[in-house]
Amino acid sequence: MFYIEKGDLCFKSRGSAIKNFGFNLKVFDTVLTSKINAVTACDCNENVAIIRTEYYDLTLRAEKAAKGAVFSVSAKIKKTIKTTTEFIVRFKINANPVTCVYNTIYGINGSEILDMQSQAKTETLVEGGSVTGAGYVSFSARKKKYGVIGSVSYENYFNTVTVNENGSVFVRANLNGHNFAENSVFNLDEFCVITENSPDTLFSYGKLIAKKNGIKDRPIDKLAGWCSWYYYGQNITEENLLQNLDLLAAKTEGFKLFQIDDGWEKCLGDWTENEKFPHGMKYLCDKIKEKGFVPGIWVAPFCFSDDSETFINHKEWFVKAQTDRNYIDYSVKDAADFLRDLFKKLSYEWGYRYIKIDLISYNIAGCGYSRADFSPLKNYRTALKIIKESVTADTKILTCTSPIDASAGLCDSVRTSIDIFEDFNAVKEVAKMVYKRNFVSEFAVADPDCFMVRTPDKQDGECFRFCTRSETEIRTFKTFIRSVGGTTMISDKLSLLDEKDFGKYAELLPINARAGVPLDLYKRDYPSVIDMGEDETFRTVALINWEDEEKTFCFSAGKNDGILLTYKNVEVESSDTVKVKLAAHDSEILKIKLKKDL
Repeated sequence: MFYIEKGDLCFKSRGSAIKNFGFNLKVFDTVLTSKINAVTACDCNENVAIIRTEYYDLTLRAEKAAKGAVFSVSAKIKKTIKTTTEFIVRFKINANPVTCVYNTIYGINGSEILDMQSQAKTETLVEGGSVTGAGYVSFSARKKKYGVIGSVSYENYFNTVTVNENGSVFVRANLNGHNFAENSVFNLDEFCVITENSPDTLFSYGKLIAKKNGIKDRPIDKLAGWCSWYYYGQNITEENLLQNLDLLAAKTEGFKLFQIDDGWEKCLGDWTENEKFPHGMKYLCDKIKEKGFVPGIWVAPFCFSDDSETFINHKEWFVKAQTDRNYIDYSVKDAADFLRDLFKKLSYEWGYRYIKIDLISYNIAGCGYSRADFSPLKNYRTALKIIKESVTADTKILTCTSPIDASAGLCDSVRTSIDIFEDFNAVKEVAKMVYKRNFVSEFAVADPDCFMVRTPDKQDGECFRFCTRSETEIRTFKTFIRSVGGTTMISDKLSLLDEKDFGKYAELLPINARAGVPLDLYKRDYPSVIDMGEDETFRTVALINWEDEEKTFCFSAGKNDGILLTYKNVEVESSDTVKVKLAAHDSEILKIKLKKDL
């Protein structure tokens, strides 16, 4: 409930107190900013507080959540406010964060986004220190307390969160220079304050995002398949795709998806097939279906090259601000109709049932939209809604190079990391991002990117990305993909592989039912101990040595009836603690036999 203490607005729920609420609607003029936010009155009851200034009446609402509370902010504008920069909600929690897990801001076109290119950080705060994260910040505190402050709905503006060592918090909405007319209404997306005694608090946050975005059940439809990108890049042809399709059907079991990536289109923005596909994309889709696979295709609906006929003939669809790119404005009806027709063609006419949408975040304009109330986030979410409405019910949507959290409720799968490049360090960096963001599995299937089994001798002149990983590093790559429990894609030229390689593919399946939970999330910058869940007989845990030298893991396995080291094929007698020595870049999967109560 809200209450006033020594003139400050506070809130208390479930034993946790939040104090010193304050609000700041900022404009470029700092003197005017001070005047705009001068409070003339503050009233509150159990779950609602009203703050009045000369320029706006603000309503702060609180809603109890399973592990904390959710807050919403709306303001009725009483006097016109121009050239706004940001809106800030500040408060203080009753905890002193020690270690924070967060994502750096992907700042692009004036927006501050949680994108797959944001760096995933684990940082211990010094006295007086702070961190700022895109979308959310999670933390551990003393006395085994954990928490998250972050957005849970995504309809208005991209938010950032700053957490200080002393418990002070700032939630900021980037207003992108919006003007607010008299009698208009400003809305901030809902944000939560979660505190609990479990280090799995980010998964509690993911569950709350799912609930707030209308997702009733955790996504379980996880696909495994082949993707063209990491071998061929844009050098795909009808011929080489059909060759790989035949081999995928003949040599593998359980891989159900065949996904065509970039390289099929005439140009970015003109989504018709180029000369490398003489029979057209519907023909190829039909061939994929004939082999028993789900047909997938890549598209970039926010990307328009200068020579695109769509851009040349419809410049009125693009933002009016002076920009360095051709930024589409989906508040324009004809642009929205173009998007609708495109996805109807891909899904209904051609028959694709898995669509990867890519190159999004850096192609979302910060301003210049035709509708005065439109924002970068609204442009993105509007496009996703149109896409979902324009495809068949069984068509899956993967978002890539996109706002990660802001895809909730409107996609089936989301990429949570940068691309995997050629060497082991690339796997290490991708894994760090994926593990720290694997809570997204509560509202979408996490996509950790593609697995590549090839060694340097299994690449030819068609290869776009030459891999240099050793056999040990490939095994650890496989361990990582298995432990995520998400979309499982492979991307090699199948005709160059041998039976041993196809055997490694087989070991990726079945996809783990549970999303991997890093047990050392707040202890290591590169999570190395991943709980893959348990069934009636075994608990499965992955250990990964990301270091360049040998390392011994001491894992507390709890009461058990024995432990199998899967790769070493060694059984260890029942012990509460198991020691596992791993060479540089090596890994192991523990199968811990659960002790049955007599």
